[in-house]
Amino acid sequence: MEIYNYIKINDKVALAGQPSAHEFEVLIANGVNCVINIAPYDERYSIENEAELVEKLAATYIYYPIDFANPTLADFAKVEALLLDNQDNNVLLHCAANYRASLLFGHFAIRHLGWSRAEKNALINQIWSLDDFPAWKVLDEKLEAGLNDDINTRVADVIEKYLVQTGDGFAKQGRAELAKAIAAFTSQEQAVQLVLPGFPCKSPNIDAKSFSNLPDYGEVLALERMQSLCDDIQDIYPVGAKLTIISDGATFSDLVGVDDAIMQEYNAALRTLTITHDIQWADLTDLCQLEKANSEYDSAYLRKQLLKNLTTNPRALQNYTDKVKKDAQLRIEHDDLCSYLYNDVCLVHLSQNDRDDYLASICDKAYEMMFRGKALTHSINERFSNHIRLSTHRYDNTGPKFTIALSANNQQVLAPWHAVPVMRLNGNVELMPHATAKELNVANVTFENSNWMYIEVSEARFTAMQFEVLKSPRFGLRINLPSDMTYQELSPQFLTMLSQEFGFVLLPNAGLEEEQELVELTAPFGEIYQWQFGPVHVVKPEEKPHGFVHSIEKTPLHWDLSMLPLDHERVIDNERFYASTFLLYCKTAAQPGEGQTTIVDSRNVLKLAGRKKVREWQETEVIYSTKMTYFGGVPRVYPLVFEHPKNSELLLRYQEGSDSQLQTFELSSEQLESNAFNTLISEVNALCYDDRCMIAHDWQDGDLIIVDNHYTLHGRLPMTELSMNREVWRVQVI
Repeated sequence: MEIYNYIKINDKVALAGQPSAHEFEVLIANGVNCVINIAPYDERYSIENEAELVEKLAATYIYYPIDFANPTLADFAKVEALLLDNQDNNVLLHCAANYRASLLFGHFAIRHLGWSRAEKNALINQIWSLDDFPAWKVLDEKLEAGLNDDINTRVADVIEKYLVQTGDGFAKQGRAELAKAIAAFTSQEQAVQLVLPGFPCKSPNIDAKSFSNLPDYGEVLALERMQSLCDDIQDIYPVGAKLTIISDGATFSDLVGVDDAIMQEYNAALRTLTITHDIQWADLTDLCQLEKANSEYDSAYLRKQLLKNLTTNPRALQNYTDKVKKDAQLRIEHDDLCSYLYNDVCLVHLSQNDRDDYLASICDKAYEMMFRGKALTHSINERFSNHIRLSTHRYDNTGPKFTIALSANNQQVLAPWHAVPVMRLNGNVELMPHATAKELNVANVTFENSNWMYIEVSEARFTAMQFEVLKSPRFGLRINLPSDMTYQELSPQFLTMLSQEFGFVLLPNAGLEEEQELVELTAPFGEIYQWQFGPVHVVKPEEKPHGFVHSIEKTPLHWDLSMLPLDHERVIDNERFYASTFLLYCKTAAQPGEGQTTIVDSRNVLKLAGRKKVREWQETEVIYSTKMTYFGGVPRVYPLVFEHPKNSELLLRYQEGSDSQLQTFELSSEQLESNAFNTLISEVNALCYDDRCMIAHDWQDGDLIIVDNHYTLHGRLPMTELSMNREVWRVQVI
């Protein structure tokens, strides 16, 4: 069958010229269930009674004829609406020769499928040339122009959501200014370039503001928020966005009493703190255009170069000081900086003489800070002249600087280097000054022996609990209780909240003796899933196992209750039913280094994959098959990524294959050909086993783990016969 100019776009859409009656029969027999015809009837190529033919074959028929000599923007809007209305159907969009269809679909794909202009043009050019048809070339240009205006406005809308709300300046002037700056990139099909000076160093005032010299969970959330900004722009504008963060600590570090070594340690840690694809780092070396590879420059040298970029006048600082004294607005800024300098150094650690000297110098330091800030702005404007300028300082957002919110609270200007992150009782993580946090009942959380965040607790005595994050930035949380507390005192709501935030919670030395104790501990978490053998699944190697779970072989990665039979009452009600939480208790540990439970941080897997690939995975279904009777022996089909049933967050849902002689677990696809599918699965598997995404937990007798089944995958590493006594109890909450 050779339909004229037929092109299959994907599993949902195909384009073509006029099919014959027989070709319609073949197309519909192969899955097309909606035909959209946009060609007027012409006896030279049309077939009579096309609508009757298609509907007789049990497909939907839609007729919207477009005059080839006079195509309009309204025609595109109509076709766009028809395609959106039928996006769940398998659509054939056709005209006489696939001229109309290819151009209109190409513009639809840019707006709704993430296509680039180059992809749209390639689709058109393989069929026809717009140069031969002036009316269609004009329509193409109009759609391009409208697309640019639409994209610029929508990207500006995205950026606005990340700004601190500072009045109506953005609506009155800033939006137009921002859209104009965005247009400079979109008109050239370039990534939108953003620049943000910030992340200099931690405030040295660990009593009132910060609680560490190193980055903590506050910086993690800020960087992830900035990556989300870039991701959201890419959803609208496929070329995407790039954010350059200028870590400008060397500009002011001596004025706030931060040593070079401390600042450099902070800056180095930022680079590997979390996974970002679209964030680039710069510092004063870049602003001064110095060769990093050849030399190491201390902060004093960099500051001299920065000031030299602005002026070589030896009286420049004094002249600027005189100007500030005469300008009312600049005097207000100077007074604010004096207050900042006073509060940002922990004066209680200074001797009386040092304190007096420092207070006397604050006024001069504030003038110098303002002058250096002027030099910094000058160099940024020179080096990043075309970039959209974001700032962590409060502006009215009329442009050209826009105040970015580094936390979800877009009503405040608060940076993580001047605050601490606190997980509140409601599960939200907020930035607040350290002094404010200490007024709450909070327990400290560490990562690699450094302060990481606080967790608010319901009672003052709970502040003695010790929390430890096991893998950066937020995977696995170990809770150590003081001797006068038991785990039963912690509410299920609190532990569930922690497992949702950190993927899983480890409670050492839980001391359960009987299976029923685990059932009683689990009951307040929700309804317990009942197996034929009861609520507790005792996982222990058997002499003659019937599958890998009860063997000493590896158990592949999976999520719990994903392979229930299709006729299970829960699956009938919800085909994506699975456990929400499960608890694992180690009665008897395996030999050291054997039988570790592998737990995958699926959120980090999706971050590593990147937003574009994750969107593709949403459309990719995997067929999972195993013959084990307690799994039902029926294949189950899931997209690699789908939404959380409660909050719509995207989740990775992947099960690793196995060719074990005890139990095969096969993966297949009806969408992808074999090589492409195998490449995809290899990529997903590699990401799951990436050290940044997986913890292999070495069990100790008495360990209790509470696992969120939405945000994790899990499995087990193999054992030797020395670990035949390994015994783990599992209870699942649905």
